[in-house]
Amino acid sequence: MQVVRYEVTGEPETVVLADVAPQLQGLGMPYVAFGVRPTYFDAPAISAPDADWRAATFLTATPDALLSRVIEPVCGFRWGYLREGGVTEVVDAARAEEKDWLEAREKLVTHYPDWEWRTGFANGS
Repeated sequence: MQVVRYEVTGEPETVVLADVAPQLQGLGMPYVAFGVRPTYFDAPAISAPDADWRAATFLTATPDALLSRVIEPVCGFRWGYLREGGVTEVVDAARAEEKDWLEAREKLVTHYPDWEWRTGFANGS
């Protein structure tokens, strides 16, 4: 799962979205990738010369091996970049905390109300 927040200088508001592949938008599927060995890749790009782009990305699990629409977080990380005057600076990746999941969860619940979104990391960290 990934939730993205970005601000573009001169734009009236911060954009917050549940990030899925364009082909999956509107299908009610919140996963970016899933499987036994899920792999994640993202190549965000904003053409504006001044922008702040941040993401919270989570490895999640469904307790019954995808037989239900129940999702619980296992772990995650925060990452992103800042553009000023057309120059891009990468923001160091950091381990996501439970508060990051709870913030992301708010957006995911809104976009995917047919799913059960559990709180707290499954591994207790």
